[in-house]
Amino acid sequence: MHRITSIIILFSLVPARLEVEKGQEFIIWNVGQGLWTTGTGASKCFHFDAGGEKKYFFLIFPKLKKLCSGKNFFSFSHWDLDHLSFVGRMSGKLNSCLLNSPGGKTRSIFKKRWLENLKPCVAKHVIPEVIEIGSGKSNRTSNEASRVYIYNKKFLLPGDSPLKSEKIWSYSVPWSINFLVLGHHGSRTSTGADLLKKIPMAKMAVASSDSKRYGHPHFEVRKKLKKHGIALLETQFWGNIHIVYN
Repeated sequence: MHRITSIIILFSLVPARLEVEKGQEFIIWNVGQGLWTTGTGASKCFHFDAGGEKKYFFLIFPKLKKLCSGKNFFSFSHWDLDHLSFVGRMSGKLNSCLLNSPGGKTRSIFKKRWLENLKPCVAKHVIPEVIEIGSGKSNRTSNEASRVYIYNKKFLLPGDSPLKSEKIWSYSVPWSINFLVLGHHGSRTSTGADLLKKIPMAKMAVASSDSKRYGHPHFEVRKKLKKHGIALLETQFWGNIHIVYN
């Protein structure tokens, strides 16, 4: 039996006769237990977190480098290793800049050095593709400090933000959200019913996780998604997930 390495999903909200910008897709990379997602455009890529298990980096990076040969904008949710462990390995290999730093603080010298290798983005204008709605306050625990992002008004990326925080920032989530990257890899500590009620147009949720070792996504999360009519895809079974949309 051949192992599935990736799946491509075509998603349209408008008549097919309308053209989609070339290369407009969103990718949830199969990194094992971790998270790395990428939104692509004609000449730039937006990355949200960049961490996971070491063996997956060498499978992913050649594909990503070819796909994202233009400018690369990086945004991070928080300082957990599984959300930024690939940053050091990418140093000097991409035309990259740091758009949003991780929420919270870290005592790790190595993590700080990794991020220092990413120079701050010099934006000549507002970047409308990326909106931050989570606080990321530094006086909270690592997960509670997670920054929460909206990409292209369609994708919700909560990092490891817990239920308590969801109840605060969920009021800022636009109804236009169609895709949810499960918070905390699908742990029962995230993805509450209150949040799902705020995204009635959501059609799909994606989990970047390892169920055998960590039990993610949790069965309670699966049950809630089913109740709200949201399909679930998991990178551990489907590999890299490419969502092509307009």
